[in-house]
Amino acid sequence: MLNKKREQKLKNQLYFAFRIRRIFLLIPLLLLCLSFVIPTQVHAQTDLLIHQVWSILLLNILVWLNTKSLADLKNVYPGHTNIIVATISDPDLSKIPASKVSATSSNPSVLKVIDKYNIDFANYHPNMDIGIEIEAMKAGKATLTIQYKTIVKKLDITVKKSTAFIKKKKGTMLMGYHYFMRDFVTVHGKEPSIKKIKSSNKKIIKVSGQKLIPKKPGKATISAVINGKKQSIRITVKSPAPTYDQLKSKKAGLIYDRYSGKCYVKIKFTNKSQRTITKVQLKTTLFFDDAWDDMKPVKKKNVKVNIKPGKSQTVKIYFGKYPVLAPNRWKYEILQFWYR
Repeated sequence: MLNKKREQKLKNQLYFAFRIRRIFLLIPLLLLCLSFVIPTQVHAQTDLLIHQVWSILLLNILVWLNTKSLADLKNVYPGHTNIIVATISDPDLSKIPASKVSATSSNPSVLKVIDKYNIDFANYHPNMDIGIEIEAMKAGKATLTIQYKTIVKKLDITVKKSTAFIKKKKGTMLMGYHYFMRDFVTVHGKEPSIKKIKSSNKKIIKVSGQKLIPKKPGKATISAVINGKKQSIRITVKSPAPTYDQLKSKKAGLIYDRYSGKCYVKIKFTNKSQRTITKVQLKTTLFFDDAWDDMKPVKKKNVKVNIKPGKSQTVKIYFGKYPVLAPNRWKYEILQFWYR
């Protein structure tokens, strides 16, 4: 497969060849003029030479098929659409109309030609690049014939049979969300038939039609008949990750020992999530009276906690010694937290 840089290089070469051919078009005219001044006995040889030069120039029409679009044809399934890009260089035309290019399928019931047009986006050139859009209809084989003037390109295309299967044997669901059985099925081609969906534990995952509804954390096996074949997947239901809004907190007190100067702050946490909070990173700031306003001690600390869903816990954080003056206010900020 050629990369974009290589493809652009080839296109530049085509443009160069296109310009060179215009110069070579003057050669037959020059030979024709010479035929009027050269002896009669060499007229036959001159005519033959002119014919050969014109034949070479006519054969210099180039039709090049984009390698990336050809690579996409390796895995074609019913319902897929692809675009074949044909780059055409013709010394007689500065722009190749899409109407001048024919594209036909040997078996339209398998492969259908939808449209042809000049491509004017990305790195394509609308004067040279023709997009041929095709659609796979059903499994089978077909030959796509692309023709410009006397140059013919044929592509043998195989449309594969549609497949649907559960690729991974294990999956995950989060509480509070609804899922569909189709979410766990890998499909190539047309949408599959999914029937007889069952859960091994309805208390963990409930089945409602095509919907899978997680009820509580745990594990359950989901089975279904996909295109006539029974398949299954083991799913673990987890509680969703907690958000900052779900970790409630408030000040629970400022403790100052006037004799030792030791200072503590207390914060009460309440866990509104469905996961256990294990650690909290805090940024706490102390403030003194106006005379000491520039003195704002800041402490960043990781506090280990064990706050289960729906529970609260108060933590006491040692801030330091301040024997000269007692702090009169404080603030805190939750920077991040951990959970399991």
